[in-house]
Amino acid sequence: SVRIEGADHTSESLIRERLQLHPGELFTPSLARAAEDGLMALGVFRSARVAMVDADHPARTKAILVSLSERPSHYLETNEGFSTGEGIRGGFEYGWRSIFGSAVAFRVGAQLAYPVLFVGDVLDDRRDLPFGRQLERNAVLGVSTSRFRGIRAELNLVHARDNERSFGYDKNGIVVSGTWRPWRPLSLSLSPVDLENNTIELFVSENY
Repeated sequence: SVRIEGADHTSESLIRERLQLHPGELFTPSLARAAEDGLMALGVFRSARVAMVDADHPARTKAILVSLSERPSHYLETNEGFSTGEGIRGGFEYGWRSIFGSAVAFRVGAQLAYPVLFVGDVLDDRRDLPFGRQLERNAVLGVSTSRFRGIRAELNLVHARDNERSFGYDKNGIVVSGTWRPWRPLSLSLSPVDLENNTIELFVSENY
């Protein structure tokens, strides 16, 4: 038999699917390591251990114990600061690591900066911009999952506003990407969909 402990929020059927351990089959150390790697790849566990119960007691048939430690289901990170270049800045990121125990993750976050220091005549036009165009920002809303064996898939919606010395630009985009890790030291990334719409705004006076 295969017993599972420590999975309070993750779907048991998902765990058993990732284990690839079935009663009556031969149990080997390499199979245990592969099961542990598959569970850790889901991104919802701090640790995963697959071992025989009473391993030192000889017997032809053994029960297998899967001991798991889950990461917190939700997280919230914030930051704030001030710089002469960006002005007042701050941001947050909220994430749900496993929506209803499915190992599908959701995150939303934003970084904001509002300038308060303007130096030189070059920035006169920038100082008169509406608040929404002076506010620099980088926002993302995304979902990701590692349920596909060996592949992590992500879908992100992004929005950005950035102001340089003489121009500003707005960016809106959709990014679909995948990361494949065939073995621990190697990972390959591919982004088959990366659509962007960019708008450039020059900070120049009507006298030029």
